[in-house]
Amino acid sequence: MKKRNKCIALILAAALTAGLAGCASGKQTEEKPPAQTGGGVKEDDPGVGDSAETEEKTLKIGWCSLCEDNDFGISSRESFEREAEKMGWETVVLNNNYDGQTAIENMDTLITMQVDGIINFQVDAGVAEVVAGMAKDAGIPMITIDCPHPDTPFFGADNENAGLILGEALGKKAQEEWDGQVDLIILCGAPGSGEVVDLRMQGISKGAKDILGNTDIKVLELDGKSEIETSQKVIADTLTANPEMHHILIGCLNDQSGLGAYNAVVAADREADVFIGSHGCDAPAIANLKEQEANCWVGSVAYFPERYGEYVVPLMDQMVKGEAVPEFSYPDHVFVDKNNIGQYY
Repeated sequence: MKKRNKCIALILAAALTAGLAGCASGKQTEEKPPAQTGGGVKEDDPGVGDSAETEEKTLKIGWCSLCEDNDFGISSRESFEREAEKMGWETVVLNNNYDGQTAIENMDTLITMQVDGIINFQVDAGVAEVVAGMAKDAGIPMITIDCPHPDTPFFGADNENAGLILGEALGKKAQEEWDGQVDLIILCGAPGSGEVVDLRMQGISKGAKDILGNTDIKVLELDGKSEIETSQKVIADTLTANPEMHHILIGCLNDQSGLGAYNAVVAADREADVFIGSHGCDAPAIANLKEQEANCWVGSVAYFPERYGEYVVPLMDQMVKGEAVPEFSYPDHVFVDKNNIGQYY
């Protein structure tokens, strides 16, 4: 994967409820008539003999969602479905649900269904080699999102650059409000997502330190598991353990962790001691920036999941045609705060 009061949880709940879907169940659209133009693979009509005419096959493309319980997963899936419909593709949509074993089972399903291509939002680095091997053995072109897989084209965050963008924004906030004094940088991440995603978290601390001109600031890494509740707990525990610190920067892997961190800070009545930034700029961050007064959750780095389909569908179209695609492709990244939220949302 180029380039942040107290009623925020209620607003998130309202934003998310409308988008909640089931668990890891797949769905298949109704059969569409064969496309007359576009990137179909031609095959002979077996019923016309020597004068056989050819018609383009309707491609069947699988999409494995990151999840169906937060806006990022839902928005990216809906974007794919919009763009796939324009192509006249038949789609099979499954839910990885952040789980490696589920991702493997979903691959089995798609291979059995003989799909023509797979776009896989699969972020468990521990099964990346297995998942990539399954696609290769089946001869099915695959694109992975946000977690690199061996010998597989990647689309997603430019993690190091996105981390730097957030770190620099937090560092500038500390300069403006605290005269550059920072006692602690907390990185609320998800180590299970692998080394490449960890670049995002390391970029946060590097960006902040570069802006502040201080490489000696203490950095504490926490595992928020990309979840609201877990992030809230680990941040709450850290604030309790450090009552004497009044200049703390918290950089979060995603907006769910950002919301959890914000809830913990509010519950501890430490809002004056903290600035929070996150990644994704989906429903929790947008609700905070558009509907709340300015608070310690100052902004989020946008990834624009609502446009992911605009990137990955053309890439998949090239792949099923046998054309080469870049090894790595990235969306644009920008830090969104109160000052510029209206330009984007």
